[in-house]
Amino acid sequence: MNKNTIIKQFGILIILLTVGFSGFAQKNSPIRVELKVDDVYKVELPITPSSGFVWIIAYPPDSNFIISKGHIFIPDSDTAKKGSPGKDVFSFKALKAGETTVSFAFKPEYSRHVNRVEEYTFIIKKQ
Repeated sequence: MNKNTIIKQFGILIILLTVGFSGFAQKNSPIRVELKVDDVYKVELPITPSSGFVWIIAYPPDSNFIISKGHIFIPDSDTAKKGSPGKDVFSFKALKAGETTVSFAFKPEYSRHVNRVEEYTFIIKKQ
């Protein structure tokens, strides 16, 4: 196990302890994304706002390599009623070559319990 992997795992542990959880959160295998400098990538996470759950950035990426360009909710259809299912979309822009990871936590809005963690590893290459 290399130093970066240990640091990432320790960081996620600290976040889960800080955000809090009453059990073990489901953690899927990290998703690897290859980008070039100046590419924009959108992470789309399914959500139903009326469920009371939210996606948060639990472990932000290293801002030397990639930055957040914002977060929006996109309903599944144009005629969707308030609270209907859709996607939380987080946009990121690659700044320079390197590797960084971002972790998202799915949790009840007013709770520290984390139900699920999604992790994205960005591998950024020169143009």
